Amino acid sequence: MTADERQQNIFLHMEQQIEKSLRRATAKLDVLKSHTVTLAATVKHNDNLFVNDRTVEQQLLYKQIEEVHKHNKHRKKLDLLPINFMGLVTKLLNKNDAEYHTAGAKLVIDTEISKLVNAGVWDVMPVSKRSAERMYSDATFSRIFGILGIKDIESLTAKYKYRVVLQGSNVKDDGGNNVYFSDTSSAPTNMACIRSVMSYGHLSGGETSQADAEQAFIQPLLDESVHMFIFIPKELQTAEMLANSIGVNNPVFRLRRPLYGWSRSGNIWEQHLATSLQNIKYGTDSWKPVEHWPQTFWKIGNKGKVIMLTVYVDDFVLAGPGTSDEWPSIRKHVRTTEHSQIGRVLGVHHTFTKDGTVVNTDIDMVDYVEQSVEMYNSSKGSEKWPLKSNVHYPWYEPTQTEIDELTILPGVFSTNAASLLMKALYCARMVRLDICYTINTLSRYVTKWNALCDKQLRHLYSYMACTSHTKLHGRVDTLGLDNVVLHGYPDADLAGTFDTTIATSGGFVELVGDNTFFPLVWYSKRQTATSHSTTEAELVSASKMLRESLVPLQHLWSIMLQRPILAVIHEDNVSTITVIQAGYSPQLRYINKHHWISLGLTHEVCKQSDMLLKHCSSDKQKGDLMTKGLARPKHGPALHMVGLYPIIIVDW
Repeated sequence: MTADERQQNIFLHMEQQIEKSLRRATAKLDVLKSHTVTLAATVKHNDNLFVNDRTVEQQLLYKQIEEVHKHNKHRKKLDLLPINFMGLVTKLLNKNDAEYHTAGAKLVIDTEISKLVNAGVWDVMPVSKRSAERMYSDATFSRIFGILGIKDIESLTAKYKYRVVLQGSNVKDDGGNNVYFSDTSSAPTNMACIRSVMSYGHLSGGETSQADAEQAFIQPLLDESVHMFIFIPKELQTAEMLANSIGVNNPVFRLRRPLYGWSRSGNIWEQHLATSLQNIKYGTDSWKPVEHWPQTFWKIGNKGKVIMLTVYVDDFVLAGPGTSDEWPSIRKHVRTTEHSQIGRVLGVHHTFTKDGTVVNTDIDMVDYVEQSVEMYNSSKGSEKWPLKSNVHYPWYEPTQTEIDELTILPGVFSTNAASLLMKALYCARMVRLDICYTINTLSRYVTKWNALCDKQLRHLYSYMACTSHTKLHGRVDTLGLDNVVLHGYPDADLAGTFDTTIATSGGFVELVGDNTFFPLVWYSKRQTATSHSTTEAELVSASKMLRESLVPLQHLWSIMLQRPILAVIHEDNVSTITVIQAGYSPQLRYINKHHWISLGLTHEVCKQSDMLLKHCSSDKQKGDLMTKGLARPKHGPALHMVGLYPIIIVDW
């Protein structure tokens, strides 16, 4: 090897070493940058832990979301926290909102904290966490934070609402382990019961009234065996608490009354309410719970007729002859506001007009629908899919070309489709049963949203915008108290939509009598297995109505009327009626276990003397509205049959 070759090899080796060193240096620099970013994020994270309670809640929730994403392949859910679809009619505020710093907001915050302290919700004298652990081997620890919002944001009666909440998802023992409780069930009443109680109140010639329990959850005292201690942020402490905390290392305050957010609070409040009502000594009878209807009670009033009380957490609804005489005795045991005639219950407006012996009821959520439309218009996808005018029905039936072309394109509403659908769902369950089927169908695509879903969602909200003034109507005549009956209309489609073979069950239950019609329950729900025939699908729907609606309502109304009440099932499929009456069909020998059980149950129940199975024509089937998207010629008459009118088409 010549000298030149050796020198060239040396230069080549040096060049390789230099390149290797540069690669190593670059790699180390990348690692250093990564560590710097991580350190900065950690510092920022630690700083933000002390910013405010809302920030802490967001960080905890995002952390949980990240952990879930690591173990599944679902799409990442965007805009999760900013959209308050669980609030429904309340707008949540944080410290970045201008409304948070108003005088009205500060007033409700100070007032709420003062109420809690004066009510003795927690001890004002703290102990150190270590001392609590030494005193009680079963001590548990959590923290509290405040939630500020504007209640009834969609109406003219909007007001600030502040609530101090215990972080029930972060209850620890002295070893830092999560604590789980066995008695955490909470079952308030539902709108089917509230509608039944209201209609009974007018039907019996009595009164209907409502009141709110004042700070319901903090009314009962915790048992002395409960050793729950809470960390309280300084901004939620009074001057006395701050002074008492001086010199106390890691101070905690013992909780004396249950708070919102704790998994046991609902159960404790319900037990307290039931015990308090049953201990009331007024009149010749005492309050008794209605079996299978949670938080619902009855008694014979001073006028010799049944009085009903049903409670949704802290909303009391009382109905029947002589109800005004019952409120003073209730207030001796449960703190409530002054009672008034029923108006707004759970965000639903009720208006009553009396004409002789007839009481007409208008049920609406007009303000809520308009707020929902505003929410759609403020969503990102509304620019591409603006609302249309003159839309007369909620379901858009796509053409085959649209199915082929739009289902392969991503939808612009994919990040907030769940929020928009759940916003409309609350209204559908409360009043607007005409949009139940559309929401039920579109909700199946939330995790696989496409452009066709965009178009159908736009059509739904266009319909809501055009028919925002639609109301649900009911009517009762006090002369018909002795002859009212329950009517149920179970129905089902076959093979579902274009991309599924599973049917949808739908149904409508009403109270009917002489000059009496009052809607009580409706539903639209996808079945869990494919039905091979219309008869099989109808059997499943009839079974669902009997189990979940009609039979329970019979029990409730038999108590209110103090007599058995007849229930009539209207079925538009002759084959289904034949199979139900026989309890068997050789053509259905193939059906699986669960559908076979549905047939057996329906057959046995329909043999009872208080149950009547009748045939009705398809154009009189009121459950049809909940099982399929109806075109305009059928949609209008279907609305009038269930009591939804007037249909005012508003130009948009």
